[in-house]
Amino acid sequence: MREQLLLLQIALLVEPKDGLYQDRPEVVEIKRLLEQDRRKRLADYHQVGEQMRLLYKDKKVTAPESGWKAKVAEMTDVSRSLLDKCLQLRNTSSG
Repeated sequence: MREQLLLLQIALLVEPKDGLYQDRPEVVEIKRLLEQDRRKRLADYHQVGEQMRLLYKDKKVTAPESGWKAKVAEMTDVSRSLLDKCLQLRNTSSG
């Protein structure tokens, strides 16, 4: 029980209040998809858009004035416009 409390306290110190951090699964997956050593396929960009959509659903991440897309772009070392296009692709192809 004490160990769990300690781990929770550490997590609260490490995770930013906006819920957006380098090791968040969606951010890790975006990096993995875009760092692959091959030519990107439309499906890759669609999957990046899906990860962005999952982040968008988290209201802690997308609070007004949060600048969440710029933060994700910085964490993944890609442009915000690329992430916007991926999200747009995901949203338009979901029917």
